[in-house]
Amino acid sequence: MSNFQEFCTKLKAALEVDFADEQASVNWLKREVKELPAPGILLDIEQLDIGEDEGDGRLPLECSFAAFCILSICTSNYELAIKGFAAKVIALLRHNSFGMETVSIPVNLFAEGVDFTPGKSGYICWAVTWQQTVYVGEDIWTGDGIIPSEVKFGYTPDVGADNEADYEPL
Repeated sequence: MSNFQEFCTKLKAALEVDFADEQASVNWLKREVKELPAPGILLDIEQLDIGEDEGDGRLPLECSFAAFCILSICTSNYELAIKGFAAKVIALLRHNSFGMETVSIPVNLFAEGVDFTPGKSGYICWAVTWQQTVYVGEDIWTGDGIIPSEVKFGYTPDVGADNEADYEPL
């Protein structure tokens, strides 16, 4: 699962760099939220599914992510500021596989206002959600070996080494 863990680390690091000027805290969501960071982004993996199989032996893990963008209502013009905050997250995610060949670009990228203030008032939150496929494991087609330069076929029962001369090119 190292591809998956590497992706999660790179996602968090990219958000930290992109939101450094805002002094935003970026963390993975813990089920018992004691304090909300403001400004902050709480990342969550909401669902894991099997994605489209590439036929290369890797597990296509289709991940549904959420980035909860949080601001204090003491923020100047907070109603508009939170939308800009979420838009900046979308801009970072759009077309971004974080330099990993084992990760697809995000799809179904979406943001909306949510009620995410567990027992806390004085905050406003928008959630950015998206799906991204992370291919976990080793590609069985990489490495040493002979790369075919020509593909031929034969019809049963005239197949096998004794019939190679009768094979037709594809």
